[in-house]
Amino acid sequence: MRASVFPYLYKELVGTLSDDILDLHRHYGEVVRVAPHELAFANTKAWDDIYNQKASFGRDARFYSSADKHLASVDREKGDMVRRALQPGFSERSRRAQEPIIMTYIDLMIRRLHDKCEGGETTLDMVSWYDFAAFDIQSDLAFGETFGCLEASRYHAWVLDTFKLSRAGRLLRLLNYVPRLKRFLFLLVGKSAKKQLREHTKVPRLKLMKLIDGSKEERPDLIRNLIQRKEDLGLSMEELQANAMILVRAGAETTATALSGLTFYLLTNTVALQKLTLEIRSAFKDEHEITFTSTGYLKFLQACINEALRLYPPISVGMPRVTPHAGALICGHYVPGDTTVSVNQWALYHQESLFRDPFNFHPERFFGDPQYASDDLHALQPFLVGPRACFGKSPCRDTHHTRPIVMEF
Repeated sequence: MRASVFPYLYKELVGTLSDDILDLHRHYGEVVRVAPHELAFANTKAWDDIYNQKASFGRDARFYSSADKHLASVDREKGDMVRRALQPGFSERSRRAQEPIIMTYIDLMIRRLHDKCEGGETTLDMVSWYDFAAFDIQSDLAFGETFGCLEASRYHAWVLDTFKLSRAGRLLRLLNYVPRLKRFLFLLVGKSAKKQLREHTKVPRLKLMKLIDGSKEERPDLIRNLIQRKEDLGLSMEELQANAMILVRAGAETTATALSGLTFYLLTNTVALQKLTLEIRSAFKDEHEITFTSTGYLKFLQACINEALRLYPPISVGMPRVTPHAGALICGHYVPGDTTVSVNQWALYHQESLFRDPFNFHPERFFGDPQYASDDLHALQPFLVGPRACFGKSPCRDTHHTRPIVMEF
């Protein structure tokens, strides 16, 4: 992998990259070369050394968007400008105001699941149901309208297209490592791809235009402040739409992934499930007492969520940064300038040196159990750290969709 980029690209395509990086760390230590001019770190200190820097480390242009005024823009100044405008939608006050909207969809999902089970025992694809709920919630908060997945009990066509485009986007991102091949493929499929992308943006564009037309109505959503400041920021309709789309996709996909992982690990670990059931039934008399605030006091539930995020992180790969021209010191190692560096989350969270029995579900490690006293719990950073971390990184926001759903089950 160190001499050529092609082994790296192949392993990413077949889905084994994180496993392979873990193997490299086991053999060669906390710093490994995963591709030419690209290093991966498996050390808790790397979170601060790489991601918690205010100005020196830039985003790798091969991984992030080249669009100017975009939440995921390579241009730090322009990307941060959008982040600051969106920040009010993620404040504590906004979170409390958004709770009734979110709970409406969670309640609807629970009703639909009960309806499906009326005839007795049945099999449910919970991954799909979590997708339905997450995309309905995020589309309401970002576009002002739901996709109606829960109401119809099926995927909206736009959501299915989003999954397809995500896979295509992943391929395009990998092709950034081989520019000549990318240019050649664009000559072959460029027009067709652009047409599909235009079709995909029609639905969110119409929803966003409705929201803008009714912008005088105060509503606790995620994008209101960005709409109100679009002229000051010089945002075009396309840029506004792109930011709304990333809020939907990033928020929905990570939430559904986290819920799927948590559900799997609870259903396959009866001791943890029984302990969590006891905590929930001891805390609440009925479902009406279940709120974001009240569930925040359930310590074992939070421990289960943290452990599921460790074993099955929604963002398993490394989010690459580029060292400044003068080079940088990372975990005590000097790294030359213009080198891509990252922390692969899945590989970090499965290090035996950081977590005891790392491949098994032990929420007790986040619950003060002394047999896990040597675990480095600060290594768990599923929403990154620093000025460009995920908006939803606060303890309240981490699991604001997750808690009420787990409560109901």
